Amino acid sequence: MKKITLITLVSMLTLFGCDSDDAKDAAQGNTKVVALDGINVKGFPLVDDGYYNEEKFNSNGTLNTTLTFKNKNDLENLGVSVKGESCALLTKKAGESEACFDIEDGQNICMPKEFESFGYRVFTIDLKNLALAEKNDFQRIDSLKLFKRLDFNQVDCNSLK
Repeated sequence: MKKITLITLVSMLTLFGCDSDDAKDAAQGNTKVVALDGINVKGFPLVDDGYYNEEKFNSNGTLNTTLTFKNKNDLENLGVSVKGESCALLTKKAGESEACFDIEDGQNICMPKEFESFGYRVFTIDLKNLALAEKNDFQRIDSLKLFKRLDFNQVDCNSLK
């Protein structure tokens, strides 16, 4: 009996991420998806330092991005019920000059060095809605934890300003 439980737990951790919260969510039929909330900009010419959410990006004539911002309403408009919401921050690891999203060795997507960190909204949803969320530009939370040159930290949502 203990071997079956251990195998099940290891399988869940592999499938849904490496922390106990992800495994607990999966056991309850839930998963977490993330959406970009904003970017902390520092030292960009002609732009005030600070946190830029979608509204601030759009109202600023200097900053351009092809990044996709999403929010809770976007999920709910798809018919996906949001069971919980929290926030996270992706930051450059110590010693890194750029925020690079390493997909595989040699395949890096790097942002301008003035992009200090990336704020994300984390949504808990039914596991059955994961494919729909991913099809609409939401990412599984475990994808953020895999980047070699970025640190993933849960933060208070009030700090994303």
